[in-house]
Amino acid sequence: MDIIEVKMLEKTLTDKSISVSQKQLYFFGSVTTTILSTTIFPRNVDLKEYIKLFEEGASKSIEFKNYLYVSRTLLLSRVLRLISDKNEFLSMNNFIDGHVNFLRKKLSLNSNNVKKINDNKKNSLLSDMMSKGKKD
Repeated sequence: MDIIEVKMLEKTLTDKSISVSQKQLYFFGSVTTTILSTTIFPRNVDLKEYIKLFEEGASKSIEFKNYLYVSRTLLLSRVLRLISDKNEFLSMNNFIDGHVNFLRKKLSLNSNNVKKINDNKKNSLLSDMMSKGKKD
């Protein structure tokens, strides 16, 4: 998922011509893709910050137990149940806003990290040796 897909997601979820039930289904798909993505969250423990959005958005205070973070699919089922139990339109919009904002922040940080990695590759030992070899 990249920043363009996040913008398309936001546009779709705020479109007035799409029914609430269709938005909810699209949102479920987006949350599923996000939780199962190992590019956004390489380790299951990295999901805690993202899952906290849903825990805080719940009507009663909920904190998922640590054993749920062993399995992404188990964690996903709990999050989707939490969202589907929250049928109020305003709370759904809060979940959507939190989801989109989190993805924007996370993906912009990832793109900055990719730039740093690419910059480091330019300054690697191998590139130094290659440039010396070309000069000789």
